[in-house]
Amino acid sequence: MNKKIKKFADVFFKKNKKKQKKVKQKKNIDLNFIYKNKYFIFTLFCILFIAFVPKFIFFILAIILCGVAAFLNRFSPIEIGFELTTFFCVCFSIVFGSFVGVIFGIILMTTYLFASDDLKKRWAFIPLICVIPVAYIASIFPYEKYFSIAIFGFLLTFLYDFLFDVIFNLTLGRVNIVKRVVFYITHFYFNYILFLYFGYKIIALLN
Repeated sequence: MNKKIKKFADVFFKKNKKKQKKVKQKKNIDLNFIYKNKYFIFTLFCILFIAFVPKFIFFILAIILCGVAAFLNRFSPIEIGFELTTFFCVCFSIVFGSFVGVIFGIILMTTYLFASDDLKKRWAFIPLICVIPVAYIASIFPYEKYFSIAIFGFLLTFLYDFLFDVIFNLTLGRVNIVKRVVFYITHFYFNYILFLYFGYKIIALLN
């Protein structure tokens, strides 16, 4: 029995040594490949870094700016339409398509609601719904054939506010139009100015 156990042990350890040698050989081959192609790999890494990292940084910067704008609204005695969510949502949807636009729009809107201390309010679900068709239309509609980016952004802002009021009326009751007048005026004007002066620049930057 002892001889059989010894033979089995010898065979087992020999197989393990062979496997270890193969693994070491593979590692050496991998390291040699990396070393031989180090300049190509470094160039590829730089290209990927330049292509994606600035856009990711811009994603983060847009979220921060939306949060700051929303936080400032806390100190306003009246409801005003000073927000960056619609602007960035439309720009990202135009450049990256509907899927990224919708996801990013929801992230931006959630950030806005949290920073403005509106996330716990009973109507907080409505902006998250309204941003979806805005992002989708922005991504598929060939606005260049019919409008400038400023007019297109203005129309999408109007669509957002229209959908908000309709959904609010259907689910929670009537909207106080008198109180919303100041919001409408400031919201339309502020977004029109944003798209007019920065719309094409942001889209070009993201491209």
